[in-house]
Amino acid sequence: MTSGNWQRPPDEYVRPCAVLNLEEYCPTLADADEWFASATWFHQENLRLHPHGAQVTVELVPEPSNRFDRRAVALDVDGQRCGYLPSSTAERWHDVVAGLTRSGFAVTVGGAIDHRWIKTWAGGDVPVLEIGLVISVPEHEDRIVLAELVGLRAQHDLVVAHLTEDERAEMAEDCWSEYSERLARRLRKLSVFAPGLRWGPKTDELPERVPYWHHAFVRHDVTEARDRAKALRAVRRAVRRRIKLIDAAQRAEARAAAEAARALKQAEAKELLLAGLGASEVTRRTGVSSSTLSRLRREAGFAPVDPATVNAGVAAARIERAYIAYQFRQEGLDRASICRELGLDIQAVKELIADGKFYGDPAGNPERLALALRAAELRASGIVKEEVLAAMEVSRNSALRAFRDCQVPGLLPEGR
Repeated sequence: MTSGNWQRPPDEYVRPCAVLNLEEYCPTLADADEWFASATWFHQENLRLHPHGAQVTVELVPEPSNRFDRRAVALDVDGQRCGYLPSSTAERWHDVVAGLTRSGFAVTVGGAIDHRWIKTWAGGDVPVLEIGLVISVPEHEDRIVLAELVGLRAQHDLVVAHLTEDERAEMAEDCWSEYSERLARRLRKLSVFAPGLRWGPKTDELPERVPYWHHAFVRHDVTEARDRAKALRAVRRAVRRRIKLIDAAQRAEARAAAEAARALKQAEAKELLLAGLGASEVTRRTGVSSSTLSRLRREAGFAPVDPATVNAGVAAARIERAYIAYQFRQEGLDRASICRELGLDIQAVKELIADGKFYGDPAGNPERLALALRAAELRASGIVKEEVLAAMEVSRNSALRAFRDCQVPGLLPEGR
């Protein structure tokens, strides 16, 4: 005897009044594959009641007392058993169908009567015409919705809640394969919390008997977590790309603003040059560099400037500012006020005041005067500026200051 000719107890299944047609509620059924039902060979008499090609309504009937397969799902047509779901499919559907049946629904799906030639042990090598039942069932997405609807998810979650953190991690890690013997025993012990999850037959090893839905729900959770992580990574990448685009736009805007500001400064500098102001004064007012001023002068049609003349002009302007700064100081202005008057920082004003004081009374600072005389002697020997600075044998700042001092008109005694 096999599951195919198992005699169902008369009182095991009483057809509920309400009907749930899977074709009406399960969108994935439209794309599901069709296949021949199992064990139709044992039900040829019932199948002969229907002509070849007839479209029939197939009722899914759980058979929990079937001693060959406790998760068997029979296929009835007009109240007569005509076949079974294959065992691998039945383990996925038994608990769902049983749950819907307990909730008062007869579960149905469309099918068709079809003939096929097969070879059986009874016919030997001679093909035998078998009347078959063609059927398809919804895919995983709809099946898991129905499983949650009849409370299988809640029962599974209750079992998982009684597991340790390590046991839950093991379930997640091994959900695509068999669980260990130890974990299977633990789940079996907790099966009292999940009466709707059917265990496999005792003839199988314990890990093989673990209810399908313990695997299915954990797989579903693991897959959803992976999908969420993948979606989150995609969002992060999109946000990073967006930030880069915003940063690039802001940098481009800043560059455009800086370029516009430079253009305004240069236009102002060109106007001042055309008005007859010297290069040093234009630089002080606008901050435009000397190289840019040279370009602006060329663009404005000015004759080329002699570098020596420019340097002399710069030196003369600085000497003048030194006298002015020292005069302001003599008049009682503090350094901050002088900074505002001259448009310079505090360090530059301090140096200008010291220079103005020295220019007014060189003898009052004999050490600085001696350095200026030494710089003048070195210049008179015909060596260049850098050689003068090196020969001074003092710090570079002191040497530069002495080099400037020796060029101040009237500062040094006649003949030096």
